[in-house]
Amino acid sequence: TEAISERLLKAIAARKKNTAFMVPSEKSPVISQIIYVRGIDDRFTISIDSSGSHLHKRGLKRHPGKAPLRETIAAAALLLAGYTGIEPMIDPMCGTGTFSLEAALMAKNIPPGWFREFAFMGWPSFRRTQWEYLKRQCEMQFTRPGSPLIFASDKDPNAGTRLKKSLMQHNLMDAVNVSKKNFFNFSPGELTDQTGLIAINPPYGRRMGNLEESEQFFLSICARLKQEYKGWKLILIAPSKLLEKKVPFKLKPYPLFHGGLVLKLMVGNIQ
Repeated sequence: TEAISERLLKAIAARKKNTAFMVPSEKSPVISQIIYVRGIDDRFTISIDSSGSHLHKRGLKRHPGKAPLRETIAAAALLLAGYTGIEPMIDPMCGTGTFSLEAALMAKNIPPGWFREFAFMGWPSFRRTQWEYLKRQCEMQFTRPGSPLIFASDKDPNAGTRLKKSLMQHNLMDAVNVSKKNFFNFSPGELTDQTGLIAINPPYGRRMGNLEESEQFFLSICARLKQEYKGWKLILIAPSKLLEKKVPFKLKPYPLFHGGLVLKLMVGNIQ
């Protein structure tokens, strides 16, 4: 790897004379442009990173959380569940609000990279005025909900405060209603008279203390869903294959690798 880096940097320097280049290290400052070299059987592909930060970083969340779900995974789960942005969506253990924020972007028809910067914006070929024109054209397709149909809640009041601050900063309050509610103490009829989608990423593993507590809590969630949410679509993350088999309704499981754990992302209808 070091020999490849050395040769590549020398080649770039020979082309760009009087310009210093260096291999980044953990202690080096942020490098504005990353170059990737992939070698297979002595055939090499060189590419430059046009994104910068990972694409799951939308530029919406700056508040920390315990093992938050990646935005790209939440968006994929919403699409798998058939979320359209025009039906109610309940995020009853919202935490940092990943499901709610992704649903808000979909409900308002806002592209997921709208609030962030990209590496290509530092390229010599980048034209800011052209980019702004394209964004204005895109903005004409945004929608404005008449009233919020996304309901985010968490028993931790700090979680709701942080999420509400992010929503206000990015003009998304018209899509999301945030409240301090315990999932086990309210019914969906208190929020909406329609059925829709409920998305739950429950605490498990290290966030719950031990495996037994996680399992008991998960089974309590399933019982509550069966009692109160019949006819609703569901996104549910299970912390183990054993718990997947104990879900009292038929859901389609997808393998999910998150935070060093092997989980199940389950999608379907509550019967």
